[in-house]
Order: sequence, then C-alpha cells, then structure tokens
Amino acid sequence: MNWIEVFGLIFSILGVYFTAQKLVIAWYFNIVASLIYAYLFYHSGLLADAELQIFFVGAAIYGIFQWNKQLGHWRAQQSTKMELSVGLAICIVAGMLIGAFHQYISHNVSFPYIDGLLSAGSIWATYLAAKQKIENWICWIIIDLAYIVVYLNKELYLTAGLYSLFVLMAWRGWRRWGDESE
Repeated sequence: MNWIEVFGLIFSILGVYFTAQKLVIAWYFNIVASLIYAYLFYHSGLLADAELQIFFVGAAIYGIFQWNKQLGHWRAQQSTKMELSVGLAICIVAGMLIGAFHQYISHNVSFPYIDGLLSAGSIWATYLAAKQKIENWICWIIIDLAYIVVYLNKELYLTAGLYSLFVLMAWRGWRRWGDESE
C-alpha cells in the first residue's frame, strides 16, 4: 500500500466534504492534499496533473480569501451561458496546448492530451468553485469520471477509488448548492 496515496486520499476527501459544506477550512485540506498529489503524480509520469496540484495550492489560497470576504451566509450563483461557453472553449484550447507542450518536452509523459484537457478543466472548475458558481460541481463530475479511467490505467487504484467518491460528493455538492440558491 502506498501511504503517500492514502494520506492524499484522506486530505482530499476532507477538502471536498468541507467544500460542499461551504466551510473555509476546506481550502486548507485542499492545500495539503495538493502537495501530496503533486509528488505522487510527478512520479507517475502525469506531469500536467503534478503541475495542476501546484496551481491548486495557489487557488486554495485565493479560495480562502474569496470565501472569507463572504462572511456569514452566502448563496451559490449560476453562471451565464456565455461564461460557460467561453470557459469551455478556453479549456479545450489550453488543454491541447498543455498536452502538446508535455509531449514535446518529455518522453516520460502519460496521456498528454487527456491529461492537459483534464488539467485545464480542473483549473476552470476550481475557479468556478472559488467564485461560488453552482456549475463547478457539474464540471467536477465530468472531469472526475475521466480521471478515474486515467488513474486505473496508471494503476493508481486508491486514487481511482477516491475520484469515484468525488463523483458522488460532487453530485451531493451540486444538489446542496442548487437547493440553497433557489
């Protein structure tokens, strides 16, 4: 058993759980989980995923400040169709560029284009979460389902199981945030 992966799993679960509860402490758990997974993904040849974890540390710091500005009870908001369309287009272009870059610079990279697309989508979903947009959860469901396949292929079985749990937690978060925004 890979104990690094176990600790990453525990901190990740707590981070997503507290995010769904709209508690600022979520971001602190996400920082620790991201540092653990940066190490794990780098050693698994998932370079975009490793780099993404460093982004997540910065995004978590942003999330702490963003959510603290909303002291008291805040309501999740819906994104406009234009925001969603522009975000999706940027994700596709950025994901392809990330994939091409990693394929060019490294011979030890796994699934460069899929990894790039999922990393770009994860950045966008994190931005939506920090901005308290309900759609972040739908993005996470789609992204996490794809990550399950990647992690199974890399024999990161605990992480694939974690992302299966993330799908369920994201669905619950989407329902909870959606109910509270009405």
